[in-house]
Amino acid sequence: MQQLPIDLWNNIFSFLPTLDLCAPCFTSKILRDAACRTLDSHNTDIIHWHRYRKQLPTHNMEVVKWWRIAVREPTREEVMEATRSDQLDVVELLGWDDTELSLRHRTITRTHLCAPAWCAGDILFMAVANGSKKIITAVHERKNVVEALNEGLSNPYCMYNPLFGEEEDLEMMQWLCNEHVEGLPSVQWPVRLFEKIYSVGFRLAERGHRRVIAKLMQRIKMDDVKGSNMYNGAGQGGRIDMLLWLEENNVPYDPEHIQLFYFVSSMSTFEWALSHGVLPSHYLPFNDREEGTYEDALRVGCIENQFDLPTDVLCNPEITHADVEVVRSAIDDGYITRETMLQLPLLSTRDRFEMIQWMHERELLHENICLFVYRWDNVHIMSWLVERGYAIHDGDWIHSCAAIASPDLLLWLIETYDKGDEEMYDMLVKQAPWGPFNLPSMEFLLQRKWNESEEEVKTWMDDKPEEYLDVEWMTYLWENGRSL
Repeated sequence: MQQLPIDLWNNIFSFLPTLDLCAPCFTSKILRDAACRTLDSHNTDIIHWHRYRKQLPTHNMEVVKWWRIAVREPTREEVMEATRSDQLDVVELLGWDDTELSLRHRTITRTHLCAPAWCAGDILFMAVANGSKKIITAVHERKNVVEALNEGLSNPYCMYNPLFGEEEDLEMMQWLCNEHVEGLPSVQWPVRLFEKIYSVGFRLAERGHRRVIAKLMQRIKMDDVKGSNMYNGAGQGGRIDMLLWLEENNVPYDPEHIQLFYFVSSMSTFEWALSHGVLPSHYLPFNDREEGTYEDALRVGCIENQFDLPTDVLCNPEITHADVEVVRSAIDDGYITRETMLQLPLLSTRDRFEMIQWMHERELLHENICLFVYRWDNVHIMSWLVERGYAIHDGDWIHSCAAIASPDLLLWLIETYDKGDEEMYDMLVKQAPWGPFNLPSMEFLLQRKWNESEEEVKTWMDDKPEEYLDVEWMTYLWENGRSL
């Protein structure tokens, strides 16, 4: 029987959710390749989507065991997902921190090379946010939860950890207030914990967690700075009911601490802010925001908001939605033209590409759009733009692109612009002091220079005895290969 072409499988798999794409990987190589290609297209990261950061499924222990051997070592994303879904056995398999990872994988996955990608404190925060008593108890048995909390607070990644999830959980708040809760260890939480809780007051109000906020207010006095933060959160969530509740419960605020751009997603919240003396950001002293209220509303897709209209063409507006009608409205009003460099954070790769195609068809794409798009690290979109005359100018543009490019994009740059490997190597080394080292692309160049396989070059990275890889080691490998 004739084998079905991979393009056909790509089309079929495009209709499957991410979790269902794992099963075909066990069946054959062609299905595995098609599934991996489809997984690539699902990715929504802005930068480095090839750098092994794609979240793999954690819903099944056997699946996790398989991809740890067949695909790669775990990342923070998988550990947090296993914690969120209350899978203690998977968390224990992946590790309570990243110290058991290979030196190479730690270098790729750590944003701060001296700090673990995850620790027991991070797991504790996620477990609290999702009400996982089983994992909280396991953290406490392994390391006292107060110690784990302090560990988490000292981790640079802690800023991304919520203490409360989407659903309101009063029981967890009671436990954090040192009250007895069945199924959880009895502990005395330090005052520092409430500083963390205050820091997430914005999210509590954004999600409408009234009972949790009321419990918090019983423990510690609210001031106008902390209160204003909650009003901002309610505005961000478009919750006029929450704004009224905060007022009814005498939560203090200062109009100068309330930012109008948080209130633009809903006309009711926006009108509330105006009626309470909140001014657009550019009217406030010591403000460095250049965006006006209309631009903020355009960002979230609220086209009915016509307050504080711009007097000129918008330069770099952000669009965080895929609604072309909102963009069309701004075009019709003359605020978006060919001189506008449209920013598209948070959109999926597919939505970004569709927006770019839509703008191109109307001859509204900025001539230097590639200067922005290269950060997406997507060969398909870059080649599509270059084929249509949107150039990547030689020199700084190509160098900047090469410094953060995945191996696929790096090879495309080399072949399209006739660049030498030595020049690309120099760009990677020069970029190293300014952020995480682009190890996958460096390995790719080493493969080409020394005519070695991908798997062989990967093993070179673990030869270094120090805690993390650095430019000196890369320079040595570039000049000498593996020979010691």
